Amino acid sequence: MKPLLVLVLVGLAAGALFFALNITGDDGGGTALGLGPKAVEPAVEASRPGDAELRGPDAGSGRDIAAPAAVGDAPDARAVLTEGFENELVGRVQDENGSAVVGATVTLGKASLSTMVFVNDPVDRSGERHAKTGAQGGFSFTGVEPFDSYALTVKHADYSKAEVGGVRVGAEGRFEQAPIIMKGGVSLRGYVRDVTGGAIPDATLHLDSMFYALNEAVEHDHTATTDASGYYEFSNLDGGKKALSVSAEGFGNAFINGLSFDSGKPAFERDVTLEVAEMICGRVFDLTQTPIEGASVAAIAYSNSTQQCRDAAVTDANGEFCLRSLNAGKYTLAVKKPGFKAINNVRADTGSINVVIEMSPQASVSGTVLALASGEPVTNFTCVLRQTYENHPATSQTKVRRDFRSRDGSYRLNDVPPGNYVVEARARGFANSFSDPFRVDQGGVVTGVTVRMTSGGSISGVVVDGSGNPVARARITTHDNTWTDSEFDRMMGDMMPTNASKAQATTKADGSFTLENLKPETYQIRIKSGAHCELIKQDILVSEGGDTSVGNLDLIDGGTISGVVLDATGRAVAGSRVDLRVNGRTNGIPRFYQTSTNASGKYVLANVFPGSYRLNAMPPRAGRGGGGDFLLDMGDLQQNQKTVTVVDGKPLTIELKIGGN
Repeated sequence: MKPLLVLVLVGLAAGALFFALNITGDDGGGTALGLGPKAVEPAVEASRPGDAELRGPDAGSGRDIAAPAAVGDAPDARAVLTEGFENELVGRVQDENGSAVVGATVTLGKASLSTMVFVNDPVDRSGERHAKTGAQGGFSFTGVEPFDSYALTVKHADYSKAEVGGVRVGAEGRFEQAPIIMKGGVSLRGYVRDVTGGAIPDATLHLDSMFYALNEAVEHDHTATTDASGYYEFSNLDGGKKALSVSAEGFGNAFINGLSFDSGKPAFERDVTLEVAEMICGRVFDLTQTPIEGASVAAIAYSNSTQQCRDAAVTDANGEFCLRSLNAGKYTLAVKKPGFKAINNVRADTGSINVVIEMSPQASVSGTVLALASGEPVTNFTCVLRQTYENHPATSQTKVRRDFRSRDGSYRLNDVPPGNYVVEARARGFANSFSDPFRVDQGGVVTGVTVRMTSGGSISGVVVDGSGNPVARARITTHDNTWTDSEFDRMMGDMMPTNASKAQATTKADGSFTLENLKPETYQIRIKSGAHCELIKQDILVSEGGDTSVGNLDLIDGGTISGVVLDATGRAVAGSRVDLRVNGRTNGIPRFYQTSTNASGKYVLANVFPGSYRLNAMPPRAGRGGGGDFLLDMGDLQQNQKTVTVVDGKPLTIELKIGGN
């Protein structure tokens, strides 16, 4: 399947923008009697552990959840709600002098706030958890879903944002994060003036990370307003590339991308000149010349200059729009409206007041979801449009997805771009089931696409330890047979071409488990237990209506590698990243382990599968002048790398050095 991923990635860069501009979901289309398909909005999410101090008691769920405790703070300040995992992630936030930073917001998530995304492609942050540091600067998260590469993001008004990646939390135990150091950061200041040099007061400036700005974020990283002299200032900024947007009444907007901030330099200056605004106005129609209300029209100027101009508007009931904050020049007009697609790109000069934009309807797909065994309609289900590939059975999930409640099992998916697809239906008690493949042309109406849902097959087994004793509460998850849990696979997420069902189960007291309602496919399962090595079992063939027994799955304790990371002077390095990778080629799935040193510079890699590995350490991200140096870090990797052999049940103690011999 891996060669297919290369083809998928080639199309993703172009396809992501296409989907972002054209796919926003359908209108449900239900009838007054409820016989037609009805789209169901997601339920309001209950409060998550660690959110109480940000959202207040009883917010969302009607339950009072205690705030997370700082390390050394009162125990009643700890988040007590768990998700079935007896673990805790603790840490401390401090300044460069070692003093506690109180009241900082700590976010635990699987994507950092500076995650690179496609334009308009939303970042899923629904699973994030939040805490505030206590009187000693400490924070704590309990009942955390095990994951090998969390990101911790810390924000405080008096410091620049701090981020730490590669944070591992296992299923059981206490995991200590090295102190997170917050710094004052850099500042950006300057003046906003008109073309004559006159000051522009009350101008609004937004400063965001470069990729987050391209994502048209609603919540900006930083906002400032000019004073009477046109002066503005941003303080406590973190390093990296950023984008600055500037707007003022009566002037054209300015968008400046690619501003680079070196954290080793305390202050940067950037003056901005705004031109008197000009406008472009027009109307948006469909092919029958009916006005389209609610269409978003954006004007974008492309140039070699770092300062560009953009503006956006929404059409009224007459399909009319007016872009009033443009600099003089020629612009490309991009229009978006659920259910429609712009026929062609429109270019217009400022001063144009009668621009006409035509849109054609997007395609729709409709049909019925039935239970194969009974022929009866399935009434509560989710439909997902999946892209198919020539000469390959795997499919990829698209962004066209809706939930339905329908007495007759009918559904309709709108805003479908041209392509080759199947419809996947998901419902409780059934395996994920696919329709037959079909083709969608621009503006077409595809009907009669039926999904016949089956119960699928199952995987069962018993998890035991090295002595044959049952292992309770081990977590078993299903994956595509080629899944590697690499950063690449995680980045692909649901876009990974596969037909395998995602399922998970927890072993009972006797170590037994059953994974039910699996689509017939070849699977791998991963078994994780807090005191054992992760076990990966591949090539499990699931058939319709059958149970595939994998028998006893023996977990081993594995080896343990521990030690301390020292710098060139012999001092312990807190927050250093420690990597352990398989040495040479592997048979099957490669294994990779990662952790970071605690406040004392110590690290522990537990439950490591036996074999030969390469062990190395890298300095903390902000270890060199606050920014880190990729080439120097790579030099550390090569210079300080050690080859180790891990034996089941045997501990190893290895000292690592970084920054030279």
